[in-house]
Amino acid sequence: AGFPHDQFTVIDEEEQFSVLATVAWDHGKIQERPNNERGGSSYTYLRNIFNQIQSWKERGITYLMAETTYKNAPHLRDTLTLYRAYQETLRTRITCDYADLLLLPLDAMRTDPQIRNHWADQFQYIQVDEYQDTNTLQLLWLHMLADEHQHIFAVGDPDQSMYRWRGARPEMMYKFKEEWPNALILPLEQNYRSTQEILDP
Repeated sequence: AGFPHDQFTVIDEEEQFSVLATVAWDHGKIQERPNNERGGSSYTYLRNIFNQIQSWKERGITYLMAETTYKNAPHLRDTLTLYRAYQETLRTRITCDYADLLLLPLDAMRTDPQIRNHWADQFQYIQVDEYQDTNTLQLLWLHMLADEHQHIFAVGDPDQSMYRWRGARPEMMYKFKEEWPNALILPLEQNYRSTQEILDP
């Protein structure tokens, strides 16, 4: 991913927002720094941009891909500018956010087949629990690692999705056969874990 081995820092959401605020201030996009009460126009402006950047990352979209895809969208001009500046600031600080932990290696595998083949060979059999809480970025990872051997085993229930707010796409459970055409689907429709006494109101 381009970082020195074991020398990078991972920042949480509060620190991410702080970095974005600094970048926006440096680029003259805000006239006042957001306050801790999460109010004011600067906060709302930055929160919308922050959410869009995170949404792109959760869909596997780097800032270079975003710039290419959305270059003709005037309403995203500031977001594109700040996405690039945000990522460049993180790299300068030898820092990444949680989404980058998946996005940066994914991008390396996308651009260098040798890296992809190396890691795909390391994981010949892949098991995914809680598949209904998988987001697009994680699905892209699965394809990078499993497309060649197709040895993937997934368990999930679309009715128990908890992470839509973080980009999870429970509908992917229904499209599992499309993603993995050779898959055998085994519905587990009988509950053996909860007795009737527990299930009864």
